[in-house]
Formats: sequence, C-alpha cells, structure tokens
Amino acid sequence: MNKHKAIAPSEVNDLSLDNDPRDKFNEKDVVESHTSADGEIGHNFVVSETPAPKKVKRHRRELNPEEDEFAIAREKIKGTPEDDTIVKMRDVRVSFKIGSLERVIINHLNLDIKRGEILGLVGESGSGKTTIGRAIIRINNVSGGEILYNGVKISGKIPKKRERLLKTKIQMIFQDPGDSLNDRANIDYIVSEGLRAFHLYKDDKDRVNKVVEMMEKVGLRPEYLSRYPHEFSGGQRQRIGIARCMIMDPEFVVADEPISALDVSIRAQVL
Repeated sequence: MNKHKAIAPSEVNDLSLDNDPRDKFNEKDVVESHTSADGEIGHNFVVSETPAPKKVKRHRRELNPEEDEFAIAREKIKGTPEDDTIVKMRDVRVSFKIGSLERVIINHLNLDIKRGEILGLVGESGSGKTTIGRAIIRINNVSGGEILYNGVKISGKIPKKRERLLKTKIQMIFQDPGDSLNDRANIDYIVSEGLRAFHLYKDDKDRVNKVVEMMEKVGLRPEYLSRYPHEFSGGQRQRIGIARCMIMDPEFVVADEPISALDVSIRAQVL
C-alpha cells in the first residue's frame, strides 16, 4: 500500500508553470474538502508518495548555417537577374472545400516580389489579400501552381527541414492580434517564442536583452513582459504582434494591415 501525506492549502502558494505542486499528482491522488469553524470551505491535497513520471525535456536543435538551403540557393543565382526576386508566385490557386463543394479564392495568380521592395496589395474586403499572405507562409494550402523563395519551392509538400528553416526567413504580422496571441502566455514568452524555438540567443540574459530592446522599439515598457494579452488595449496587442515578428530578424515580412489598430502618434515610430 502507498503511504499518503496531506498538504495544507497554505502550503500551496506557488502555482506557476515551473513549480506547480499539482504536477506531482498521479491518477490515484485525491482532494479532500473540509469546512472550517467560520463556514469557509477548504481543500487538502492528498498526494501519493509514489512519484509521477518525470517530464522529458526536448532539446531544440540549433540551426546550422551550412545547411541553410535558401542561402545556398541564393549564392547560385547571385549576380543574375533571378537574384532580384525574393518571392515568385506562378499560376497560384488557393481554394477551400466545404463538403463536396469547392470555393476558389485565388486563381491563376502570377506575382514577383523584388528584394528590398515594399509591395502593397489593394482590394475590397474579402478579395483574398490575407489569403495570399497566408499562402506564402504556408498557413493556407496551395491547390495549384507554386511559390518560390530564393528560387526554392516553399508551397505544397516540402521537407520538414526546409519548412522549419522557412520560419526563420519569413514572418507575418497578423491583422487581428486578439486571435494570434496566446491568452495563457505572458508577453515575455510570446515575444521570445521564436528565439527559444530556434535558439537564436547566447544565454538567457541575451534573450531578455533582445526582448526588452524590441519592446522599446514598438513603444512598450519592459515591465509589461510579465503581463498577459488581455491586460492590453487593441493597439498595444498589435505592437506585441509586431515585436514577436520582428525579433526574428526575418528576410521577408508579410504585414496584414499592421498599423490599422495603432494611434496616429505611434504609427510613425513603428514604421
């Protein structure tokens, strides 16, 4: 039989993700309720001394510059007219299926985006501007044609290694920050998520410095890092989304109405 010990409610103070006493529970753990003299209901966590399985830490593999497929491809076309174009879209078709019905949103799209160029897409609401951007970063699947980045195909079925590398090259600022930010994560985690995923920092101090510097560039205070998205206004959440994108130092940015939610006074600073 397993021996049990009770943990009083006063001992359960720290419910952070890193030190949560509930992480020690297993399927046989129970919670006992009790009522104090003044009528308040409390709980005793009864924890089995049999330890729960340890969590396995995943070690993220650092990117090797020598394996940068896009940089190698660019070296091959350097000095040629092909080097002027960073993104090519050839006869691209994007459609969505609802049961047996197929609705085509983008059809026969041919577009060249030059290196260092700022290209704006203009159209009425629902014309497919956002769909094009989401197709470039592989959120929306392409049902026809192909998209090339530095002459390398990035649409359709591609190797996982290429898909992972692409995330360091292309980033997107989403139109609605409310839907694109994780409400359960604090701002430090949200902004530095890309840095952590690809280990783009020397140590934790370097990571924090990069996050603070980017927060200041978009007009947000460093003390906001411990807060959560719901504590900010729409314009502030938009700036958090911009910081999350730009901290990766991407070569290509898809900006979906990035300053529409910002005050006029802050737009010039962000741009």
